[in-house]
Amino acid sequence: MEKKRLKKIGSETGVRCTSVRIIKRYKLDSPDCTGGKTERTTPPDRATEEMEKKRLKKIGSETGVRCKRTTPPDRATEEMEKKRLKKIGSETGVRCTSIPKIALTPVLFFNFRSVAGGANGIFTRRLDFSSFNALPKNKLNSYQIKTEDEGNHGNDDTRCFILSTLASQGRSRVHCVLCEDQLLVFDRYPLVDGTFFLSPRQHAKSCIEVKVEGRTQFLSVVCMGCLEGASGRAIRCRFCNQHWDGTSLVLGTMYSYDIFAAMPCCTERIKCNACYKPVLHPSQRLNFFSDYSHMVPCPHCRTLDTHFVKPLSFCYARLPLRSLQMWP
Repeated sequence: MEKKRLKKIGSETGVRCTSVRIIKRYKLDSPDCTGGKTERTTPPDRATEEMEKKRLKKIGSETGVRCKRTTPPDRATEEMEKKRLKKIGSETGVRCTSIPKIALTPVLFFNFRSVAGGANGIFTRRLDFSSFNALPKNKLNSYQIKTEDEGNHGNDDTRCFILSTLASQGRSRVHCVLCEDQLLVFDRYPLVDGTFFLSPRQHAKSCIEVKVEGRTQFLSVVCMGCLEGASGRAIRCRFCNQHWDGTSLVLGTMYSYDIFAAMPCCTERIKCNACYKPVLHPSQRLNFFSDYSHMVPCPHCRTLDTHFVKPLSFCYARLPLRSLQMWP
């Protein structure tokens, strides 16, 4: 039957077929169907290609990695990949058995996910929210405590920025800029029992220098006890004796501005760092909290500086003013 079929093919195409090989399809574009260059598989049909595109898109959405079709790896590459997966399994205790035959093109958070993705990274996996039980009951909600990612599939910009920055420094713990207590950093929201913020001033040696939109900033953190003004941790302005209140800040996330500069309480907080004259009228306020962390020119001496961001030891005292005990 096979000979008759080949003879029929030869009579229809004018090509002599003398051998039989088990292949997917023939493309008869040479004088002989003996294998060799005439043995080619046809490309997949449109439906198959659409299914493959959907599969790769699904993988990309789940992993945060853009995927594209490529040829399967050779035997040497497969062996190396098997050894790599075996090593990962021995280090993490997770059995890795599959090797997806796709090309992985890193996107924004690929490196971060490989360093800090999940409990196997350097960061801690939060098992419960018992550390927040010290808060008033009316604050135990998702509005006061950050609990969910804002991006798809865990690719939240703020979370990825913080964890990738800390991972590059090899730091899984941070220190409060006020009380210097050590805080664990978690791999999911809420990231810390307190809140992170960015400041153009390095308030403590533990603050990490970062580049944000071309500007030098320092990643800092304040613990939950200092934000809530717990016993012995409340701070007051050295000039007007007003208590600094951080209870309105959301816990477990990050603010892109200096949270202390954003709430000036008296004229001393808005004076120029060079000539010590007020940069703003005492009754004037800027439109946004973040504006207080930007560089502005002094109307008197024309000095361009972040005049509203003062050193914490200059502005605040730990105890009431009469004791004059400086923070910390």
